[in-house]
Amino acid sequence: MSNDRPPAPLELLRSLKERGIEPSLEERILLGTDGSVTFLLEVLTGDEVGVETLEQRVVPATAGQAASLGIDTGDGVNVRRVVLRGDRPLVYAESLTPVGRLEPRFREALLRRDKPIGRIMAELSIEARRDIKELGVTESGPGADVLGREELFYREYDITRNGEVLMQIREEFPSGLFD
Repeated sequence: MSNDRPPAPLELLRSLKERGIEPSLEERILLGTDGSVTFLLEVLTGDEVGVETLEQRVVPATAGQAASLGIDTGDGVNVRRVVLRGDRPLVYAESLTPVGRLEPRFREALLRRDKPIGRIMAELSIEARRDIKELGVTESGPGADVLGREELFYREYDITRNGEVLMQIREEFPSGLFD
């Protein structure tokens, strides 16, 4: 057995357990994946998953956004709020994307607003890494309002490509989603 440090998602999941929070197997899979949540939801629910775009607009990056995305203040950032849904709402997600980092075909597909990010990336063969930054539980906020539930699991991660943050994403889904 090696002494390698466990991957960050495993450490983050362990920290939930230490706080007395024990997600189901399906919830742990969604929280810890470094792949497409859209595709996992399709496998777990047996339904095709689509996107309902609640808001999408390009705005100038604030100083805080610029610092976390590694861009200049005022650069264009696509702000997107969506619900991933099959036969019911499954996941609420918010993303920040520096539009100057997107190749034209990716930017066009994203701004059309009709597909989940994971599906767009797969269709365009865009290879990137997902780096999970935080996992937890929340009981308030836009996800709770949109999904109509009070206890939500969340995860925050960066999608990184060529050493730069391509997107920052926060996903929230109800505790007991698969009960």
